[in-house]
Amino acid sequence: MLVDGKSVSVAQVQVAAGSATALNLDGEGATSLEGVQVTAARASTIDVTTPFTSTAMLTQDVDNLPMSRSISAVAATNANVRSESATGTSLPAFNGATPAENRFYINGFDITYDYTGLGYTAPSYEALASTEVISDGFPAKYGNAVGGVTSSVTRTGTNDLHGGTLLTYTPATGRLNPNAPSVRDSDGNWYDYNNADHTDGTLSQTVYLSGPLLKDRLFFNVAGTRTYPYDSRATGKTYRYDYSDDARSGIVDLTWNITDRQTLNAYYSRSRSNGATDYSKLHTSYDDADGYDYYASYATTDVVKTAIANYQWQVTDAFTMKAMTGYMRRDLAYSGNYYDEPYVLYYDTSSSYTTLNGVSASKPDDFVYTKKGGRLDFEWDLGDHHIGFGAETYKTFVHSASVYNNYWTYRIVPSTGIVNGVSGFTPGDHYARRYYYSSGGSFDSKRTGFYIDDNWHVTDDVVVYLGLRRDSYQNYTSIGSSFADLALNAPRLGVSWDMAGDGSRKLSFSAGRYSLPLPLSINKTVGTATTSWYGYYSYTGMDGDSTPTGLSQIGDIVYNNNSTITDSRLVASHNLKPSYEDQYALSLEQDLSVVAPAWMGNAADGWFGKATASYRNLKNIVEDTCDATTRNAYIRDVLGYSDYSGETVSCILVNPGEDQVLLRDVNGDGSLERITIPSSYLGIDKAKRKRYALGLTLEHPFSDHYYAKVSYTWQHLYGNYDGAMNVTQKSTSNVSSNAAFDYPLLGVGATGDLSADIRHSLKALGYYQWDNGLRLGAGVQMSSGRPLSCLGASPDGTLTSYAGDFFYCGGDLATRGSQGRLPFYWSLDLSAGYTYDLGSHGKVRLDLKMTNVANRKGIVDRDEDYENSDGSVYATYGLPAYQSPRSTWFTARYDF
Repeated sequence: MLVDGKSVSVAQVQVAAGSATALNLDGEGATSLEGVQVTAARASTIDVTTPFTSTAMLTQDVDNLPMSRSISAVAATNANVRSESATGTSLPAFNGATPAENRFYINGFDITYDYTGLGYTAPSYEALASTEVISDGFPAKYGNAVGGVTSSVTRTGTNDLHGGTLLTYTPATGRLNPNAPSVRDSDGNWYDYNNADHTDGTLSQTVYLSGPLLKDRLFFNVAGTRTYPYDSRATGKTYRYDYSDDARSGIVDLTWNITDRQTLNAYYSRSRSNGATDYSKLHTSYDDADGYDYYASYATTDVVKTAIANYQWQVTDAFTMKAMTGYMRRDLAYSGNYYDEPYVLYYDTSSSYTTLNGVSASKPDDFVYTKKGGRLDFEWDLGDHHIGFGAETYKTFVHSASVYNNYWTYRIVPSTGIVNGVSGFTPGDHYARRYYYSSGGSFDSKRTGFYIDDNWHVTDDVVVYLGLRRDSYQNYTSIGSSFADLALNAPRLGVSWDMAGDGSRKLSFSAGRYSLPLPLSINKTVGTATTSWYGYYSYTGMDGDSTPTGLSQIGDIVYNNNSTITDSRLVASHNLKPSYEDQYALSLEQDLSVVAPAWMGNAADGWFGKATASYRNLKNIVEDTCDATTRNAYIRDVLGYSDYSGETVSCILVNPGEDQVLLRDVNGDGSLERITIPSSYLGIDKAKRKRYALGLTLEHPFSDHYYAKVSYTWQHLYGNYDGAMNVTQKSTSNVSSNAAFDYPLLGVGATGDLSADIRHSLKALGYYQWDNGLRLGAGVQMSSGRPLSCLGASPDGTLTSYAGDFFYCGGDLATRGSQGRLPFYWSLDLSAGYTYDLGSHGKVRLDLKMTNVANRKGIVDRDEDYENSDGSVYATYGLPAYQSPRSTWFTARYDF
């Protein structure tokens, strides 16, 4: 603090992304304040005031490293975070959890995509100033995640006018950006054909400007990004696909220092992306050079809007209030004659389907997704106690519907000659089956959280953290009735010891319980009207679009569902608790310059080390189970309701391994009675996922010309459940409703090393910046291979629709993770750049970035589906998927 040009008080604090830090200065009786001088020496990354640890990366560091500009990429710089490639999401997976178990924030607003729980909706990265990654436990202010949390803050204007433009160019398919390898199956057919893929060079441009609207009081930051139209193409067995894409986005950020103690920040972003796809039928499979004819097309328009406002009031020197409100909306519109074409499949004796017509059986409605929420936070300094308390609430809405209408399959008459209960047909002939399905509607969910915590300074060097959070979740059907009303108290505790008393060494321990909400895709599954049926027909010929002609219906229409919304009281057990996990972490952080031997000189200056031992135990999950036969048997045979008409709902939501408490009309009088079916009778295992881990990190925040970070993680991940997303089956659909607990037999052999059990992972990255403007960056990733499984059909010939879900192959038990492991993985990334200083006219910056420089074709996955329901082995079993090929892009930036 400056008075009469002299420093009269000095204080040192540490700040993190998305947080405010109170600064108490002693003015030594001064009555007038000339100013406060702030310097940022990045002297220490060790925060001894909390038992929790996190890492933060500034956008300027991201720009100097060979990595993409995204929140996911920042999270994945840590060895305990992997980019999930097997499912094609490339989303971060923290500490053995799946990508559907995280939370992502911008300016305190939750931007997680709650429809599926996968990923987030974020603006152009140019809007962000920094991103904090919290993965080894977090305080009670955060909830709704058992994986990890990222918290990003946006750039804001200052008293200095600043602006510029950024150009990013990615060259066309070629040596700098080659295609992925193509793969043939064991029958010699293409399994993954990429030889003819081509993408034009792409160019995007960002223009930005920030500065004061009113000095010291009102600031702005605006930016706009345009990805110019570009084309790409791919060739498959039947079709050539021609794609055209372009995108635009923009942000506005306003900051108003209302008074010296009150600040208001308003942020708005909007993005629009357009995509179009033309389908052309090939004259020769996989060969567009032999000619092709236009067949159909479709287009999508995806618009995302986000608005966030934050207000902060330093009420007194000891009491602070923060308020946040936000709104997000996504509109996804579909158009094109692609959806009007019949979808026709032909089933032959080689146990495979051939597509005769059409590209997709489903015709979707326009999709709408909205989220609105807010939170209040209060911080109160009471001497040795720093009290925090607050609340948050979010309401999410989705409209999603689809229909399968003109969907035909030519099927083979079985050896019995019976089709749909009608006899007299010739075995080996074909008949036609039509499938109709319509489902969806509008539905929403609500979640609310309350928390209170205390950072108690027991001594000058020891801080004890005590926290409690209560989360509640409600999911509703399309008519507004609740089918899941869940709540959980989540305690958090920890201790931090400043071992040296100077902030150079910290020993900390944290323990906590963390819960996870259900995605809204569950609402669509159990809470909307569904109509589905099969029609069976003989036929005399085929039309030009391959649909059957001369139809004669065989038997009655077979209805699976008939356009009714199931009573919400029937679709879930009435003792449901949310999914939750208990987590424990012990960490030691050290400023290495303090303990470095004398012979190292200044080499250890700026380096910090951390070692963390952690244990995570998934205690409970919410999943669906579909064994209506067992439920009927218990109600009739054990409870004695012999006239019970039977379950009207096959699949219900339960806590696997727990008793099922149901409401059922067991007396047939229209009244629902409460019954309990014990878990011992149901035979469904409790979900298990345990993770033991040791992590080591060395980091040198940017100073003395360079930034460097090296992290290593050893882990063992074991259990019978990957998580909310089924990673073993590489599925991004049916989040929190996969097949793992549908029937007891599916759990046999399911316990073992889980798919994310990558024992060793090492990541190193850094850059060096010379005074002359030159800089070089590098990144290395190495990891051991994950375990492989063999997924086949039921050993007793039942549950044929679940072929590929059992841990049996050829009738023999094949325990999860018992089929060996993938090979060792590594990748090298490099970057080079140069900044030319134009003096008062600004700076010009040029960069080249390249990932997987060696274009290494390491195997990152294998097909684990072994057999069909009839026992025939897939020709694709064991086929590899390769790491992403070399990727190269150039950037040019002008700053003033």
